[in-house]
Amino acid sequence: MFAEPNHILPTLAHELRQPLSTMESIAFYLELAFPHADPKLKAQLERLRDAVAQSDSMLRDALALAQLDAPRPVTVDLEELIEEFASPHFTLQLAAVPVQMDYLHARKMIETLCSLFLHQSPSQGRSIAIQCAGADRVVLTVTALQGPHEGASLSWLCLESLAQANGVTLEHRRRASGQQELLVSFPRAHAFLPHPEPVASALAATASASVAAGSSTLAVPDTL
Repeated sequence: MFAEPNHILPTLAHELRQPLSTMESIAFYLELAFPHADPKLKAQLERLRDAVAQSDSMLRDALALAQLDAPRPVTVDLEELIEEFASPHFTLQLAAVPVQMDYLHARKMIETLCSLFLHQSPSQGRSIAIQCAGADRVVLTVTALQGPHEGASLSWLCLESLAQANGVTLEHRRRASGQQELLVSFPRAHAFLPHPEPVASALAATASASVAAGSSTLAVPDTL
């Protein structure tokens, strides 16, 4: 009997993290061993670390898709999640306006959203803002010089799937200045619905199966 894909994926993710962790360790060691190395070498090491971070992010997104449960709407503080995943890589203009959706889905959405823009856009001009749109919606606007390609990656598919499951809409716009905007519209919370205890990380929430039996977790570079 063949194993189901959802059973194979956690094992595959764990095994892929071993070579990724090795590459991250090598880059870290080379930076320590050659502190005065040529700037071009340092730039290549940074590219390697970023590639490791991107690969790990895609593994987490794949696990989130494979283990996507029906949403359980609660009151979620987006401001708190954005500060956790976006700071200090984005300029933030936040407001304490709660939204109503599944807590773990919201957490994964913000993590994936930040990761997409972090790895696919230059640091200049990256910003996130929150504002109310009428009485029933809260809009999160991500602005950058370059945005992710819609539908072109597993991470974007993860973002779309989580959005659709929770009544969240995504709209891409291009400003006259050339900057790109992604508008993420959430249902606004009007009544308090308690959420479960926060998890230590989105990886713990979406990939708990992959770290069972004492397996190690990748030390992600200092990007997210």
